[in-house]
Amino acid sequence: MSGLSIRATIARTGFELRVDIASDARITVLHGPSGAGKTLTLHAVAGLIPCPDARIVLEGRDLSSLPPQRRNLSMAFQEPRLFPHLSVRRNILYACRETGGLAELADALDITNLLDRRPADLSGGQAQRVSLARALLRDSDLTLLDEPFTGLDASRKDAAITLLSQLRRRILMVSHDPGDAARLNAQVVHVANGIAQ
Repeated sequence: MSGLSIRATIARTGFELRVDIASDARITVLHGPSGAGKTLTLHAVAGLIPCPDARIVLEGRDLSSLPPQRRNLSMAFQEPRLFPHLSVRRNILYACRETGGLAELADALDITNLLDRRPADLSGGQAQRVSLARALLRDSDLTLLDEPFTGLDASRKDAAITLLSQLRRRILMVSHDPGDAARLNAQVVHVANGIAQ
């Protein structure tokens, strides 16, 4: 079975989300109101939260019982989680086996002039682009992006959307903007009222 399939019940105090997703699109966008469970879904796929009944299958490979480090995923969180003691360059290269492609990616995201800075010297939008670069440079089977365009001005958002459109990899991302899915030619999964499907 090709594509991405997610079936799970994600329970939190006072909240339960039932996820039933089957997508053969290269990019799948989770769309819905704040607090609906979009980020929870990403965390379940990544293996970052307990989800005992989950069945997560990617390109025929069952990830459900694998620890996060064996799922071969990359992720950019909604709040950039950069290592403060490392330069931007070393943050991006962290956990990457290969360094090829960094120059092109940095140019596409307009962060070439930031590579020798530390995270404390970055604006919110700059940190977001660095986090996105780190997730995209890693050679993963699935890239998880949580609101990757937050804090980007219009021109940089356009550049990021163009970059994602050109990548040959499977992406599962969260977006509040319905226009993002259309521009990315993505399959949309609506997340609301305790259901993601």
